[in-house]
Amino acid sequence: MRLSWLAFSALLTLVSTSSLSSATTIHVPDEQPTIQAGIDAASPGDTVLVACGTYYEHDIEMKSGVYLTSKTGQADCVTVDAQQQSRVLYCNGVDNLASIVGFTITGGLVDSIGMGDNKGGGMYCYSSSPTLRNCSFAGNRAINPYGCGGGMYCTDYSSPTLTDCTFSGNEANNDGGGVFCRYSSSPTLTNCTFSENRVTYFIGSGGGMICLQGTSPTLMGCTFSGNETDWTGGGLSCKIADATITDCTFSGNRVGYAGGGLYVLSGSVVITGCTFSENRATSSSARGGGMHCESASPALDHCVFSGNEVMWGGGGLGSFYSSPALTDCTFSGNRATGPSARGGGIVIIDNPSITLNGCTIAGNETTHQGGALYCLYCSPTLTNCIIAFNQAGEFAVQCYNEEDTPLLACCNLYGNANGDWVGCIADQYAVDGNFSADPLFCDMYNDDFTLCANSPCLPDSNDCGVLIGAHGEGCPDCGSPVERTSWGSIKAMFR
Repeated sequence: MRLSWLAFSALLTLVSTSSLSSATTIHVPDEQPTIQAGIDAASPGDTVLVACGTYYEHDIEMKSGVYLTSKTGQADCVTVDAQQQSRVLYCNGVDNLASIVGFTITGGLVDSIGMGDNKGGGMYCYSSSPTLRNCSFAGNRAINPYGCGGGMYCTDYSSPTLTDCTFSGNEANNDGGGVFCRYSSSPTLTNCTFSENRVTYFIGSGGGMICLQGTSPTLMGCTFSGNETDWTGGGLSCKIADATITDCTFSGNRVGYAGGGLYVLSGSVVITGCTFSENRATSSSARGGGMHCESASPALDHCVFSGNEVMWGGGGLGSFYSSPALTDCTFSGNRATGPSARGGGIVIIDNPSITLNGCTIAGNETTHQGGALYCLYCSPTLTNCIIAFNQAGEFAVQCYNEEDTPLLACCNLYGNANGDWVGCIADQYAVDGNFSADPLFCDMYNDDFTLCANSPCLPDSNDCGVLIGAHGEGCPDCGSPVERTSWGSIKAMFR
């Protein structure tokens, strides 16, 4: 019996060694004339190595277990140009051992009516989870009226992993200019960039990327810039999706209706360490210049909203029928600019239980009501917050009626146009640790909202004994840098 077991073990070792040694590298075009021919000739575990150059191919079908790479592993080495003939790549049931490394995917076009023929101009993933690294998707389109995912389309439990990939100048008629994910797909994107992608349909969503219908995307260190759509989610749209978004940047994206940088509808979304800057929502009824959430309960931690703009409500953040929880977030220089605009920093409509803890809301503007915050049918709770130097036609904190009064504790309101503890919050001054004193920011003119060493918002300098605002000590003692005046007047001194 012992001899038989030893013989069997030796046989297993021989088979295993034989499998490893049989993995080969197939060279394109030296050994196989095209990329597709190289993949067709490969077995799981093989490498298809593609020499630098441009390859005019389309409808390339990837295979499980195959490592497809350009010679240098960088996107500028190999360009695959479909020349508007069809999509570039297709994955059907491809496993997570398949890899695509170092390619520029361009010239993909899908424009037919069929179920899968109008999705994924650059790449289509069906029940597939390939790994992509150092790939660029540029100038791909899905232009049928139902076209989705100009750069990439993922569906039916597809969970691709993308690292250091870019999506630029892709276009979809319907949704997802850069990427579209649906039906329980869970893509993971790390250090990926979405720029200048767009959706052309007037009610399309997700200029850069859209995830919906039970998806669970994870995004880390990604950048969304210059993407646009006329409806929702200029940069990223999450609809009925459980997303985790960490250390991402949303800048210079444009939307017509809601969520210049990010739009969230339902689902569970956790947003940590993200920056929203210079995004715009441009229609007369637009809301959420930086971000808009609707029927959702996102959690935002250590996020920054700066220089975003909206025509109607919520220069930085719009929240409708939602219960977001904001911790240590900063809103500065956001604007609501229409003739009846509300909420230069934040607008809250019909929110049952929004909370802001340790936030700094400074230097935001609106032409009408609520330079910092506007409330309609809601009673938000603000704890340990700074609201300073905001400008509005009326008050910094504005309530639609008495039932909408926010509850503030350990908050500092100072230097806001038309007064600080006025209007619906007038009776909360000097109650529950609330006060009015110059917060002494280190350099608010350059968006540095850390605190001088003698700031009343530091734990040892206020009655609550806590840090008030989103930032701690950042510079030595300083005097009061400005008089109690409007933020617009402050900025004018430095133009």
